[in-house]
Amino acid sequence: MTVDQLQAALSAAFQNGFRDFLVGSMVAALPLLWVATLVFYLMRPYAIRTLRKLSLRFGADVFWLTYVLLRDGALVATVATSLVFFYPNILHDSPVPVTASLAGVLALWVLLLKMVRDPDENPADYRLTAVLLTLGSMLYLVPLVIGVEVNSQSHLASVSKFLVSDSNLSLAMGVFYVSMALLVLTGGYVFTYVVRNSAPKPEAQRPPSPEGPALTRPATDAR
Repeated sequence: MTVDQLQAALSAAFQNGFRDFLVGSMVAALPLLWVATLVFYLMRPYAIRTLRKLSLRFGADVFWLTYVLLRDGALVATVATSLVFFYPNILHDSPVPVTASLAGVLALWVLLLKMVRDPDENPADYRLTAVLLTLGSMLYLVPLVIGVEVNSQSHLASVSKFLVSDSNLSLAMGVFYVSMALLVLTGGYVFTYVVRNSAPKPEAQRPPSPEGPALTRPATDAR
């Protein structure tokens, strides 16, 4: 083996190994993010009951701001980490849940609803976001547990192959294309919403007086 071949082999091994390590770490960390996001979101009634028991206004503000920061921070981290599943090569080369990209789209929709509406004030919006988060967590956690994590169990081999992307690439790519289309439509809606609501609004002009313009008297020299 020449020096150039050895250098190319080491470079390819480093790149592939780093990618596999990064993807494996994200796949392993996402269950924690999904569970944290869902727990923080569903514990809102408990947070409100605790908030009403706090007599000090400063303590109540700190408690509520901390809760909102943890809840929304976990949601943003879940959406950002789920974007890694929108790369087809990762679905082909790594054992990933087949519905991981669709779960990321549902988390993005929750973030979108929090931007255009107010789930903290509207019970219907809160229930909708809670349903979307629950469905998204199931779409990720169920294939991960039953598919990716049970590949060593011979009696669940068929189920594992069906729910893992590298062994069922046709289903994974079908879900990927649907998720990509939904992601593009969601991005277009976000762009339109931001441009429409952030554009400067024209100032309302005062209508002219019905008596017409006021007449001014010419100035006269005082004598």
